[in-house]
Formats: sequence, C-alpha cells, structure tokens
Amino acid sequence: MPFDECIKAEREDRDAMIKEWSNFTADEKRHCVAEATMGGDSSYTELITCLEMARDVRLLKDTSRPGQSTANPPR
Repeated sequence: MPFDECIKAEREDRDAMIKEWSNFTADEKRHCVAEATMGGDSSYTELITCLEMARDVRLLKDTSRPGQSTANPPR
C-alpha cells in the first residue's frame, strides 16, 4: 500500500475510533491500548479492530445471558 493511502486509512480509523470511543468500556480501552502499543509499531487500525471485537463479544455475552432471548436457544 502506498504511503499516502496508508496514512489516509490510519486517519479514517482514528476518526472512527474517536466517534465510537464512548461505546467502549474502560477495561476494553485499557486492554486494547496496551495490546496495540506493545512491541513494534502501533496503528489505529489495530486499536479500533481490538476495541470493536471486545465490544462485540461483550454485547454477545449480554444478549445470551439467562432470561434474555437468543437467536439460537439451547435445546
């Protein structure tokens, strides 16, 4: 990927992360910032991907708790 395209993608991911920042828990932020900054180069792409995955797992767990409907109820 050419340098200009890479920078553009990072800026877009940074903007998306800023817009979504309040939708992530403190633990998700702490975990993902640590993961994205450990060893090697950091990127907003890695950070927003980690945050989105952590949020989606949390939401999936929330919807599958007992007493709530699920898409695939246990048999």
